[in-house]
Amino acid sequence: MTGLIIFFICLIAIFLIIVIHEFGHFLAGIIFGIPLKQIKICLLTIPQCVALKDGENWLKPKDRELFVAKQKELLKNKSGSIFFVAGGLIFQTFVFSLVIIGLMIFGVVHSIDILRPITIAITSQLFLYLWIDLKKSDYTKSYWGDFTGLLKISRLAAYAVIIPVILIHLMILIYVLK
Repeated sequence: MTGLIIFFICLIAIFLIIVIHEFGHFLAGIIFGIPLKQIKICLLTIPQCVALKDGENWLKPKDRELFVAKQKELLKNKSGSIFFVAGGLIFQTFVFSLVIIGLMIFGVVHSIDILRPITIAITSQLFLYLWIDLKKSDYTKSYWGDFTGLLKISRLAAYAVIIPVILIHLMILIYVLK
């Protein structure tokens, strides 16, 4: 396979993991009480996100105060907010792990050449996202992404989510690369 084909396959894999990530937020929102008509996934925007309906308008996370106020109104409790914000990271890690475990069960993890660059790309994307989240939050003195949003809600929840997410991604990467 040529480098260009591998690059495009990795881009597609990153887009799919973002879709899965946003679906995790969407699913957590629905489970914790957001009505289906008041939440949607926006994949053709940058950054991709989940939006919440407020009257005739759709609020996105970039509308920080309005989005958080609507989220609190719809979710009604701190637990719902924690799982809504953490839902993307949790779901993407769960699905990524299931795919790798499935490939392990069938004994094909190390025979699929493209799996190595895809795993590197997905893990790198996670670390880049977390780094940008921390840097932008530091620069703006406000939360920016999922991890810093979780830190604002609950430091314990933030670390209880991010540590396993990072460790699972690293274990998958190490396993696939060996």
